[in-house]
Amino acid sequence: MAEITHPDAPPTARFSYENGWADPEQENQPPELWDRLVIPIAEQVQDLGEPVDRPVFGGADGSEPFNSFGGMQDVYFQDELFTAVWTAVFEDEEGVKKAYFFRAVTFTEEVVAEWEPIVYAEADGLDFNQVSEDAADRVRELAAEEGWTECERC
Repeated sequence: MAEITHPDAPPTARFSYENGWADPEQENQPPELWDRLVIPIAEQVQDLGEPVDRPVFGGADGSEPFNSFGGMQDVYFQDELFTAVWTAVFEDEEGVKKAYFFRAVTFTEEVVAEWEPIVYAEADGLDFNQVSEDAADRVRELAAEEGWTECERC
């Protein structure tokens, strides 16, 4: 979190943190929890391939800063937890891919579910909207498998 909110970091580096995690009027999650969740994901991403610094999945010019993104996804108030997602675009020997990392976190900051990343290949021809919608559906399916079905902020 310190890297992406550093005064010398570009605004795009902290966009998802500020707008999908720490907005005091909405998510209002602590920076320590962000770090606790993001650091292991960043280590996993390094093993997947090289980061990609160009628009992907049909994205417009200038969208490459959003090749990594993260924050809260859905809130299950009855179960006192939320799902969170982080994405990373990378290139391996098969081409450009986008990985989605999902976690379920209680309101007391305990990680109660951590699922294997879901990976989409750019070569499959899906655009960024299709990939995003499919990933949102997939995390809701995973939550339902855990018995969390009363999503109140989806």
